Amino acid sequence: MIVAVVLLEAFCVSGLLWAIYAGKPRLEAAFKTAASLVFLGYGLSGIFPLTPFGLWIALGLLAALAGDLCLLRESTFLPGLVAFLLCHLAYTFAFSRVLTPSLLSLGPAIPILLAATAALIWLWPNCGRLRGPVLIYILAISLMTIWALSAFEAGRLPMAAPAGAILFFVSDLFVARHRFIQRQFLNRLLGLPLYYASQLLMASLIAAGS
Repeated sequence: MIVAVVLLEAFCVSGLLWAIYAGKPRLEAAFKTAASLVFLGYGLSGIFPLTPFGLWIALGLLAALAGDLCLLRESTFLPGLVAFLLCHLAYTFAFSRVLTPSLLSLGPAIPILLAATAALIWLWPNCGRLRGPVLIYILAISLMTIWALSAFEAGRLPMAAPAGAILFFVSDLFVARHRFIQRQFLNRLLGLPLYYASQLLMASLIAAGS
């Protein structure tokens, strides 16, 4: 099943990138929706028997889908940011089901916090009125990534957890670059495949954690 899912996701993401490059907004919306439904469908296919861990991951995938649809329009960037914030929080709650806060590791925290600080310094001069939401967002994705790395280090989650979290973190840097630094196709070309790979990895955790 996983091979078919990956191939279908790759097809949808390729179509999405082509639509963006060709300047076809309707096809962009269609391919983006399809690509997001692929990772959501993959995750939900393994949700039973239902567990709190699986439920939180599924809610994160739903929030990611909502964020994807919001980012189709420039005017709904802030709602999209909020949707992805909820996505990170849902993933964090999922990881907290397998690793308590007292067991979070300092090792993974240091490089993630350094990367987050560097990203904030880079983006801050261009964020304008969105400085507050961007700061909260960076804190949320950093916490989610640290928790994923700590859970893997403790043997509580498979490699898909930290890999998905890190790819999500990096893909968001391209989203931020496109929104706040420089708008160019390269951001989409690099960021979107990383993002959809991250969501497939997160979706795979439902079966692993159930």
